[in-house]
Amino acid sequence: MQDQLHKRAANIKVVSNVNIDPKDYPKYFKYKIYESFKPTDLKQTRNYIEFLTTNDPDSNSQTVSEEELSPELYAYLSKDMETKLPNFINEKKLLQFDGNFESGNLDSVYLVNESEYNLLCKTDTNTKGNTYWFYFKVLNWHPKSKAVFNLLNVARDLHRFYSHGMQIWTRTES
Repeated sequence: MQDQLHKRAANIKVVSNVNIDPKDYPKYFKYKIYESFKPTDLKQTRNYIEFLTTNDPDSNSQTVSEEELSPELYAYLSKDMETKLPNFINEKKLLQFDGNFESGNLDSVYLVNESEYNLLCKTDTNTKGNTYWFYFKVLNWHPKSKAVFNLLNVARDLHRFYSHGMQIWTRTES
């Protein structure tokens, strides 16, 4: 099992310091397919943390009822993404993303094509708007399929770390 994880991680290519021309932003951020919950005050933050720590996302049972959720959190959890995708995209083949768990920092995901995604992570606490790490979950993965994840706002040069023994860790569950 451990060898499989290392083989998969070794196949992940890391490219750093890619600059995007602002005039190309519409092309990179056209089809939003995931957006994290963004609390606007301390009450929403507490409610969100309570929801995350008392509900198991892998089971159908919830310990916090819908009536106990803040209206903002309930609206977020029950809304569908409103992005109109092009006709040539098969929505059933798209990966599903999640960063709504402890330490998850995925902010939003934009579709480039059926196998390529632009990801933005939340900024790290106590930094001046920087992101130094990433942690998220991908669902609807099919064996032997390939995908490209463009992490657009990670502030450190990742190649330096991965060329000196550090690896991206992956885990697959059936």
